Amino acid sequence: VNSGSAETKIELYDGGHISLGDNGDCEENTCTMTLSSTNLAQITSTGLTIGGDNTTNIYLGEVSEAATDNVSGTVTLNATGSSLSEIIFGAGDGDVSANFKALTTNSRSGTYLDSNITITTGDYNGTANSNSDWDETTGNGEFVLGTGITLNRTGGGDVSLTGAPIYKWGTITGEGTFTTNGTVLYIDVDDLLMNAIDSANRNGFLDELDEMATGFIKSLQKAGNC
Repeated sequence: VNSGSAETKIELYDGGHISLGDNGDCEENTCTMTLSSTNLAQITSTGLTIGGDNTTNIYLGEVSEAATDNVSGTVTLNATGSSLSEIIFGAGDGDVSANFKALTTNSRSGTYLDSNITITTGDYNGTANSNSDWDETTGNGEFVLGTGITLNRTGGGDVSLTGAPIYKWGTITGEGTFTTNGTVLYIDVDDLLMNAIDSANRNGFLDELDEMATGFIKSLQKAGNC
């Protein structure tokens, strides 16, 4: 596909889910459309828009740098088919990453960056809760930069994140500005709790606690038999 000086748009007309890149899937859903890195590399245009008002979710696996090397402008991903539409990076098996020159994502519900992302030239503008369907108490309009995930800007571009709320658990590297629209939370409480439990288990604390509880229960049982 060669759009010359125009942009290319790829949309679903009957609804469904889109999988982009390699080693990915649509989780518990059936993929309506799958575009591998090889497929994407066949597109030459000044911009590329995938998805829209008839796309429910967009899932991204491994998106190579060569996949959108022939797109000179911004790749835009729109999952706005329903109030629960999501964009999920890191779908599927394995340790995957995604690469783009410049990227814009819009989801009516949550956006989840669960794989490393590299923006090589321009900006990344990520918007969850794009239609303001949710407030910050619902958890459905959240924007999540996952724990241990890096959003890397090698070309000095800017990053703008919008969500209700924004969970900045990962790292943003590279020069350029970083702006947010929404409450920003920086601590992954679940991850901290799991690490604390794991540390306690490795140090034998939980085993000791289990022995103490078992002994206490046996004492109660003996007392009840008196």
